[in-house]
Amino acid sequence: MIALTDEQLWSQMHNLEGQVVLTPQRRRPNRVITVSEDLVEIKGRRANPSRYYLLWCYRLAMQHGILTKQNLPEEFFNHRIARICMGLLAAAVPEQIRTFRIGEGPVPGLSGIEVYNKDC
Repeated sequence: MIALTDEQLWSQMHNLEGQVVLTPQRRRPNRVITVSEDLVEIKGRRANPSRYYLLWCYRLAMQHGILTKQNLPEEFFNHRIARICMGLLAAAVPEQIRTFRIGEGPVPGLSGIEVYNKDC
């Protein structure tokens, strides 16, 4: 399985500036204002995902193949950034990761992201 390096993934995150990214289940729009060296700033949000959390989320996705509330560390949900991280990853590397809603994905009753192309 070929995963992006941290620098390659963060470069992809920079490409999201000005774009609207949707969360997996509710499809809530989140406009990416800026991507700095260590933070993705989302318009109208107090909780913004850091580089640390996005890279961690990406590594977990590549390791497990699927990320949902079941297999993400509780820390993501305590900071209210889990679904935003999932949406950002799917938007940043759509050739590798896709979001799924409840009833549309491989895990019954849950939404999340799935790594569907491990040969990028």
